[in-house]
Amino acid sequence: MKCSQGRARVPSKRASKSPAGEVPSTSSTRSPSAQVHTLRNIIGDLELDQSLTSRDHINTQMRSILDEATDSWGIKVNRVELKNIMPPRDIQESMEKQMRAERERRESILQAEGQKQSQILVAEGEKQSAILRADAAKQAAILQAEGAKQAKILEAEAQAQAILKVQQATGVAPEAGVIFPERP
Repeated sequence: MKCSQGRARVPSKRASKSPAGEVPSTSSTRSPSAQVHTLRNIIGDLELDQSLTSRDHINTQMRSILDEATDSWGIKVNRVELKNIMPPRDIQESMEKQMRAERERRESILQAEGQKQSQILVAEGEKQSAILRADAAKQAAILQAEGAKQAKILEAEAQAQAILKVQQATGVAPEAGVIFPERP
């Protein structure tokens, strides 16, 4: 496209086809500064790191904008390719700071999640430990109660046997209706 002072060259009326690269000038023609401004708007809408990795997105938007602008001339834009984006040094430094901050943020999140998981696991372990201690104490109390019961029964039976032997030795008959069972 040959341009002078930001305007495209207008083909003559005699030419049936305009030469390749020439774009007729109309009132709706965007000046190169408007097109640059549009590219700046597209890139400006993206995060700093996305502007370098989203060439397909930028290409699609630019193709759409250019196709819309050239539609009234009967030109169809099929492809736009943005090959390289070279931001100024200060923007590169900003992008590096942003990436560093993002990595630090992710690291903090991962550390916090790790601590959270650790605390959850410790709490679950303490809970299980408390449950097992309570269950063990319950079983011990039950066994102690059963042991005390058995001891009292055996003691009572031993006393009954002793009383029976004393009665037999002295010749006193046991009271009627009271029967002491014999232990095997």
